[in-house]
Amino acid sequence: EREAHEFFGVYFEGHPGLTYLFLHDGIDHYPLRKKHVPVPDKDKQLLDSFKPREEEDCFFVNLGPQHPRVAAMLERLASTEVARGELGRAEQHATRALTIWGAGQSPDQQGLLLAHLDLAQIERARGRFQAMREHADAASAIATEVFGASHLYTAAALATRAHARLGLRDLEAAERDAEAAVAAIEATYGPDSVWLGEVIDARVEARRARGRLADARGDLERSLARVTA
Repeated sequence: EREAHEFFGVYFEGHPGLTYLFLHDGIDHYPLRKKHVPVPDKDKQLLDSFKPREEEDCFFVNLGPQHPRVAAMLERLASTEVARGELGRAEQHATRALTIWGAGQSPDQQGLLLAHLDLAQIERARGRFQAMREHADAASAIATEVFGASHLYTAAALATRAHARLGLRDLEAAERDAEAAVAAIEATYGPDSVWLGEVIDARVEARRARGRLADARGDLERSLARVTA
């Protein structure tokens, strides 16, 4: 309630002490309201006087448009815009999320991975498979280092790279990535896991492209059996 009052100006009747937690007591506007009001000169001077000296121990509270929560919202918006076919807007959202998550001394690795996967899907929709491959490579490197070789994120990144390689007609490498994606899911979640649906299409497409139609059909039949069991 104190934060809501401090940043949005919400008043809670009967609250014993609506005092500020983060802002200086002399600030009399609400910085997170949708209607943005420029910071008055008197408040700028007040904030400047409140900055800690270099020799003081201090921490910084990151609030506003650069907050990681904002990046998470942008990443979800990017995914939605891709589904709607609004690729320009999707790219803006995903690129901004990537910038926010990559800022600072401790970048958010999971966020970076998700943003790269979004950007890879955007490039796929545009038919720009080399750019898609680069984002998939970045996502795969993060996933393997942070989450391990058998994690769902790693499998998703490998499947994405397999699709990129299919677009580049690197069929053998595409099937290899797709096989690794399926193996990662099976190793962690089991051969009947619903998560196989997230990656099996990459192997189906790779096998079909290489003329291995019986193997592709087998994958599809097993997928059908899983979802109808």
